[in-house]
Amino acid sequence: MQVKKIALFIIGQPDKFSLEHRIFNITAAVAVMIALIVGIENLFLELSPFLTTSIFVYMALMMLIYYLSRFKNILEPSITAACILLILFFTPASWIFNGGTDGGAHYTVMFYGLVICAVCTDWKRNLFVLLLILMVIGLGVFEYFHPEQILYSDNRILRYFDVISSMVITIVITILLFLVYSKNYDHERARVLQYSQLLEEMAITDGLTGLFNHSYIYNLLEDTIIDSRHHGSSLSIIMFDLDYFKNINDAFGHEFGNRVLVDVSSSLKNDIRNCDLVGRYGGEEFLVICPATGLKEASELAARLIMGVENLIIGNGIRVTLSGGVAELNRDIDGTAISLIEKADDALYQAKRMGRNRIAQYSRSRREVPFDLTSAYPNIPS
Repeated sequence: MQVKKIALFIIGQPDKFSLEHRIFNITAAVAVMIALIVGIENLFLELSPFLTTSIFVYMALMMLIYYLSRFKNILEPSITAACILLILFFTPASWIFNGGTDGGAHYTVMFYGLVICAVCTDWKRNLFVLLLILMVIGLGVFEYFHPEQILYSDNRILRYFDVISSMVITIVITILLFLVYSKNYDHERARVLQYSQLLEEMAITDGLTGLFNHSYIYNLLEDTIIDSRHHGSSLSIIMFDLDYFKNINDAFGHEFGNRVLVDVSSSLKNDIRNCDLVGRYGGEEFLVICPATGLKEASELAARLIMGVENLIIGNGIRVTLSGGVAELNRDIDGTAISLIEKADDALYQAKRMGRNRIAQYSRSRREVPFDLTSAYPNIPS
């Protein structure tokens, strides 16, 4: 955990720094540490004083660049300065004073250069990559025609150590960069999943009540009808409407009206069964889908839901009531979801006509007398 905190301090938090910014931060920080190690190594081995001095100068400049990028959040100028420093200064210096093609450190430097070039924006990336390629080609041509100008150690052990250490450093940097990219990828993937879930939730839920919205509850009803036909099971729906809701808005204001809708929605959602689905069908209308449920059982459920709302106390002792219409799917007559909804609407209208705060069942064809008055709440038939 402590190592992770140190790494985040050096690189920067994912929510504050982009992936490119964090890659540059880790590259600059590692460059400073490696320059310090190599500089001390050169002092100990008494290598070229010019090379040793250039390493410490490079380290000081990279420290400044890292500070500006990490703590002052100055990215683009820092990247530009680092590219210029690596390509035009340190690559030729390390090439000439560290053995040319027989050396190792400048290959690590060039790898650094490519990584930093990669985080540049469009035209700068292309420009710096081209400069680096031209620099390497130029140094190779220069060494070919003037090999005497290239300084390298005659000590075989030092030369192998230089090459192997450069390879190890490059591998370590590659692993670190991969870890940064991997962590960033996981972080971004989690954010994308979170946003996609949020968008999906917004697409199917009503923003005020948190219930399914009109289009989604209607689609669910269509799908449930198809399942009911396929399995030969019962299906009933309940259409609810808040009684005198316009009067509530007029008397107490729309904010209180919204609170009523939220509290009623919460009551319905908490009191339905696990298999039931509830959505806000219209302004103050609610639709409950009751899979594998006959008319009698759905009516009993509707009565419980109405009683639950009736027991609500909203604000300063304000109570509200619901009226409901219950209809059962007739697989021979109800060809679509809308026909079943129309039946529930007709029953709802009858419940309103009979005095509100009750439910009514739609029990016959619409062409006949559609209601059995004894089925109106609270007189649910046993």
